[in-house]
Amino acid sequence: MVSLVRLEGVTLENLTDPSFSLTAVLTTDELASRRSRSPDLDRVNNAYIALLSGRLYSPEALLQRFAELLLEVCNGHSAGVSILEEENRRQVFRWHALAGVYASYRWGIMPRYASPCGVVLNTEAVQLFKYPERHFPYSIPLEPPICEALLTPFRLNGNVIGTAWVIAHDENRQFDEEDLRRMENLLRLTAVSYDIALKRHETS
Repeated sequence: MVSLVRLEGVTLENLTDPSFSLTAVLTTDELASRRSRSPDLDRVNNAYIALLSGRLYSPEALLQRFAELLLEVCNGHSAGVSILEEENRRQVFRWHALAGVYASYRWGIMPRYASPCGVVLNTEAVQLFKYPERHFPYSIPLEPPICEALLTPFRLNGNVIGTAWVIAHDENRQFDEEDLRRMENLLRLTAVSYDIALKRHETS
């Protein structure tokens, strides 16, 4: 298991670079003004079918399949699911699913206060970040760096339990509202299947 950070004794004040406020890395408002690419219904429908065909997946395998499909339909470079957990009396996000460039970091953790995912949970809203490490400097370098990250809340039975996200490691790739639409539609289907998989797992 890879731990992205082990920040015992580190506070939010000394973790955050004061020269880059949260608003300096949040670019969510740009989504509405960007030109969206055309829907690719065949590609998206194939992703839905691929997800539904795995209705007997374990909960973790289902999340991993979602990350792989999200990477594909959004043309991202990394994609994943972060679930909020408690570890050593602190709240952390654990990467339960990862696909793409960052795949080797699966099961790593990030403290809630040191992660863009924390902002998504605090606001319960979609957020778009540009070079988030300028505000959330990590204890180890992540290579390649995150140029842009689109995150959305992961809701289960009405409760936000984590986030789903897709990352671009190239400045030429910018996400738009079509990417968000694809992400949220695929995530809604995943949440229903995940709930069923959890209940099946509990009774097995």
